[in-house]
Amino acid sequence: LTQNMVFLIVNSSTFYVYWVIYGFFYVLNTGHITRFPIPEEESVKENASEINQLADELWSGMQEVHSGGSRDQFDMPALKPIIDRVDDLFGELYGFDEAVVDYLKDYNSEYGRKGSDSESLDSYAEAEAADD
Repeated sequence: LTQNMVFLIVNSSTFYVYWVIYGFFYVLNTGHITRFPIPEEESVKENASEINQLADELWSGMQEVHSGGSRDQFDMPALKPIIDRVDDLFGELYGFDEAVVDYLKDYNSEYGRKGSDSESLDSYAEAEAADD
């Protein structure tokens, strides 16, 4: 159960925002993981079935979207619906209100790097080109 919980934590938007802030969006080391607070053991046990189910779904999904390569890359955006469910559960476990959960789930979409089809990124590139 603990292994599945930590697996979900490190793949969640909740942890991603924590890592952006404390890992400076650059390096992920074991210290970042060990310092991240794990919910109370009783809460984890009460939600064991959902934790195990989400971990199994996420692992299966990761195997499907594994693109290999020298860095074992995964197409994680394809798993966003599962990760959103993980963050919904974490909202309950950590006592976050709905606005916080929504912020965490949308953080990378709102503030993170977006693909080439993103109007936001295209607008930024055009603005940069106009400044040159």
